[in-house]
Amino acid sequence: MNICAAGIAAHGRSPLGGQLVDVYVHDPAATTTSTAASFSQRDYAIAAPGAWSRLIEVQGFGQRFVRRGRRDGRDRDDPRQRADAVHHLVPKTALGGTPGSGWGFTVVLTGQDGFSPDQARGFQPTPQDFQFGVCAAASADPHCTFDPGRVPKAIDVLTPAGTQSGELDYTVHDPVTIAPVIVP
Repeated sequence: MNICAAGIAAHGRSPLGGQLVDVYVHDPAATTTSTAASFSQRDYAIAAPGAWSRLIEVQGFGQRFVRRGRRDGRDRDDPRQRADAVHHLVPKTALGGTPGSGWGFTVVLTGQDGFSPDQARGFQPTPQDFQFGVCAAASADPHCTFDPGRVPKAIDVLTPAGTQSGELDYTVHDPVTIAPVIVP
């Protein structure tokens, strides 16, 4: 089994632009987990049922693998795990085990910004070069008046059926907490 790392081309260039995909993997047997986003600047959390022990971050301009649960309790980038640049696949070994019942996956898509500390593109009140806009034009809508520096750095998520429409609504959820898809 492999995980598709869509958008990653040979030599680390993406033909689809700077996409950034985080896959938070919940292994029910893991002893050390987290509900934190991969960087605090992302301004979202993972729901408790999806507390992750493994993070696979696939970047349009590189990739990063983080594993929780080391004996010293620290996270670490794992340079041994890399996507296959020809077939655009991440090996199953990146998951740390064979997924089965009870495993959870929280998938978050955003834009990559290689110059920001968290590698994710940020938000401004309206769209700008290399920045997303919370609104197309200034407005009194609560979404438009919300501090763009606190908007979750997420453009799309995979969620359980029926929950996606409000999952990223930062005017309703503080903090935004993303639910995992759990394997039955």
